[in-house]
Amino acid sequence: SVNDDFWIVIDRDKQSVNDSLLNVVLSFCKTHDYGFGLSSPCFELWFLLHSVDISEESKEYKSALYENRRISLNGGTFVEVELRKKQNSYNKCSPKPERFIKKTGRALKNAKKLGIYSTDKIPTTIICYVYKLIEQIINIEKIKELAKIT
Repeated sequence: SVNDDFWIVIDRDKQSVNDSLLNVVLSFCKTHDYGFGLSSPCFELWFLLHSVDISEESKEYKSALYENRRISLNGGTFVEVELRKKQNSYNKCSPKPERFIKKTGRALKNAKKLGIYSTDKIPTTIICYVYKLIEQIINIEKIKELAKIT
């Protein structure tokens, strides 16, 4: 319908997605009025933001997050290891969203501290625009609740 939104959500994964491809996707989203949910370096950053205010972390920590190197074959990437530390366990194939849902407000706040949503250019830093999509979903749910009341 007219009020529907369409979003393309991408995790950057520097090893497999380059900036020229991201710029094509960004341009496509702007042309078609689609939302663009970039999470850089990976989608797991969104989960980490439920526990960590990255804006308060050291430059070295931020750099390690952005590089997101594989720690070991079985250990996963830097972000995955950090998630395991904060959540006492984390499995990429079964992330258990119920662990994160109660901390969504914190994640929204922490994500905004990394950078405000923009479709002007592809950021070259840690960023998580997933928050903008989550905010829209929350707003839709609030509107539905108000419609039930009136």
